[in-house]
Amino acid sequence: MKTNSLSKWISLKIYQYELTFGLYMLEPWEKYIFNIVFALFFTFFMFRGIAMFPDVTNYVVEKSKYYLSMESM
Repeated sequence: MKTNSLSKWISLKIYQYELTFGLYMLEPWEKYIFNIVFALFFTFFMFRGIAMFPDVTNYVVEKSKYYLSMESM
């Protein structure tokens, strides 16, 4: 019974994804290409975000210290 509800939930999420991005009107090969490009861009931005997170965090902390203490860096 649980697998049936899980498969319905997954089908619903796929349906919502296709409606949101307008993929329901594309051919299967066009959906495939769109999903590959989307996954590549998403992966690239996630890796860049993770790689830059320590630098950005350090910058924000240093600026916060400066503005809270009103001392020069």
